[in-house]
Amino acid sequence: MRAIRIGLCALVGGLLAGCVRPVSLTYAPPPHPVTAARPMIGRLLVADERGRGARVVGAVMGPDGKPLKTLEVAPDVSQVVGDIVYRALVARNELATDGSGAYELQVEVLALDGQQWADRQSEVDLVFRLVDRRTGREVYNTRAYAERRGDNYLAEDNQFLGSPASLAKMQARALAAAIDRTLDRTGFAMAMK
Repeated sequence: MRAIRIGLCALVGGLLAGCVRPVSLTYAPPPHPVTAARPMIGRLLVADERGRGARVVGAVMGPDGKPLKTLEVAPDVSQVVGDIVYRALVARNELATDGSGAYELQVEVLALDGQQWADRQSEVDLVFRLVDRRTGREVYNTRAYAERRGDNYLAEDNQFLGSPASLAKMQARALAAAIDRTLDRTGFAMAMK
């Protein structure tokens, strides 16, 4: 009987260790975000420079420091970040959806990571480059960093093993904060004049 319990515990532990949880990083633009009189950005490029799996955005960690649940987005991080930046630009009337704008916005994702151990932590690090499409000259460059910390990992909604949904919400808030702060900077708007 003891061998069966040990085998069952090993099986459950193995299943939890290899668990991948699909998550969605949602974004809602701030109220009344229109800032541009006319759209000036004609092209948006996003590159994932994190040097890890293209879909992985974090993990709920076990007591041994190994991931119990790995969080992944679909189709990949560059597409998800690109979609959010696209929506933020459209809400501010800064993106010419027909591609006619004079500028290209390049976004590099240096970090998009969430960890949940004794507390929840989320980190976002992005580089924004605004390039004049006619000359190829970079007219604006900034780095956007945001982090969030939350309560402890015990969560009733997930059998006290940590909530991927709560961690994903924290990551979405950090990502939105980094993007919104960057696009709302006076220097970003002034670079397109």
